[in-house]
Amino acid sequence: MLASIHFGKNWKFWVMTNIDSPIAIDHLFYILNNTTYDRPRLRALYALQQFPQSQILAYIEQNSLQTDLKNVVEEYVLKGRIIDYITMQQQSIPHKVNAVLKELNLLWNEDIQGVGLFGISNKTTDKESALKISFDSYISDKARWFVGRQFIIEEIDRFINSKDQESGYVIIKGEPGIGKSAFMAQLVKSRGYIHHFNVALQSINTVRHFLANIYSQITSKFDIKDIPWSEEAANDGVLLNQLLEEASLQTQDKLVILIDALDELDSSELKTNTNAFFLPKQLPKIFTLSLPRVVNLISDFTSQKGRKRDHIRIFISKQYPGCHSIYPGTIIR
Repeated sequence: MLASIHFGKNWKFWVMTNIDSPIAIDHLFYILNNTTYDRPRLRALYALQQFPQSQILAYIEQNSLQTDLKNVVEEYVLKGRIIDYITMQQQSIPHKVNAVLKELNLLWNEDIQGVGLFGISNKTTDKESALKISFDSYISDKARWFVGRQFIIEEIDRFINSKDQESGYVIIKGEPGIGKSAFMAQLVKSRGYIHHFNVALQSINTVRHFLANIYSQITSKFDIKDIPWSEEAANDGVLLNQLLEEASLQTQDKLVILIDALDELDSSELKTNTNAFFLPKQLPKIFTLSLPRVVNLISDFTSQKGRKRDHIRIFISKQYPGCHSIYPGTIIR
């Protein structure tokens, strides 16, 4: 049976025909333990994620696994973050991984439509797990060296917490490469805001991605059970309006939704003059922090040269501890 294993063009159908077999999980671990090719290993890891956690844990306990493989399975497969793991491998094997990542993202699109990764009806009752896109690794990487900009955060906080401002949009603008996504990632990391990052390089940039991800987070946060997800949900703004209205009724606090890189949205399927992401003009006690590269900021901070210098000092001291104490005044002039 093992000799028949292949991960060619129709690899997902091989897994589908064996998904209920008690030895299918053995096949996947066999590939991981004995195959050195990157694409089969990455596909096997992704397929492994479809098994119940109890079955994976039982296999780990009963078999000796290589330490690095065990760590990957426990940290990414069991936590449903295997796409994050695959994404992180792009630096070492870019061409192979990008091909796999593109393929898996297409399969993920099928999954949220109810088809299921392997062509099996997706009957899971855990709608949050089925629809949510994990940006944990992306956020950690972007926010890793973030420093300063506290005055911008304070300005945003003043706008959100203003008694005269019940709801609204905050649009942030900046040149490419100045740290906009890092800033947004830091806000999510420190505040826990509901969020969505458009990442064109990973093909995570459609309206469906956004709606499914926001649907997952809002229904989970507010325990909303009477608004079902459907394929038609991505065709208009009805579902999003229902979610926002229901969320506003369940909390006295203001809700913040963060959207990064509006300009990376794939708008090919949108109708002419349609609002990107179907965002409503009026928001009920909700603020949306959006980050394109083309719209004005609530204030102009480009002249804050003194603060920029302070931020550079903080960044260097964070990345190279001790530099400022050894050479005071000479790092930044």
